[in-house]
Amino acid sequence: MKKIETQYTIILYVFIVLVTVVVYVIASKEGGNLPSTMLLPSLINLLAFLLFYKLDLKITDKKELEISFGIGIIKKKIALDKISVVKLQNIPFWYGVGIRVTPDGDTLYNTRWGKGVLLRTKSTKTFLISVNDIENFKKQVERP
Repeated sequence: MKKIETQYTIILYVFIVLVTVVVYVIASKEGGNLPSTMLLPSLINLLAFLLFYKLDLKITDKKELEISFGIGIIKKKIALDKISVVKLQNIPFWYGVGIRVTPDGDTLYNTRWGKGVLLRTKSTKTFLISVNDIENFKKQVERP
């Protein structure tokens, strides 16, 4: 397995800290049992962090592009010989981060907005992926 790149989801870190602080402030002003009030939000934040804290892009030994989030439970594999188009595409900030379907119908895997790569498979499925080094990514994916 050959790693292309790893991206860390900085936006997720900031969001988790903000949610935790807000819940803590609200719970402490209410005068309730603070540890039990913080337990559920903390567990949800921990789960979100573990599932989405990074995005790994790898080429497997089976000649597949593997896109995986966090600890690797959420992943997608695309056979390299099924990819017909690899092109640069901008990812607008309103698309958000994580996994979602864009207004154009692309499946989005990203950790931030900005530059990304649009992959189109021979079956016309499209994937939009945030990528730091686009030239290296294209070279790895387009290799025979």
